Amino acid sequence: AIPEIVDPSCGYVFPRDDELSRRIASAVIELKEDASRRKAMGKKARKIIEERFSRDVFCENWFNAVQIGEPE
Repeated sequence: AIPEIVDPSCGYVFPRDDELSRRIASAVIELKEDASRRKAMGKKARKIIEERFSRDVFCENWFNAVQIGEPE
């Protein structure tokens, strides 16, 4: 997996050379049959998005990238 992009507790990553269609179908069926897992993955994904891509995080990263300093 690519941990900096997809946290395995909230999503799937499929290698190009690994019977992609079969694995995607299997993952879809697994999620279709497991409502609690769908909900848990959705909650975790939302938390990660809010932590990594919120406006405050974006602004802090942008200010650091252009070496202006942290916003007041």
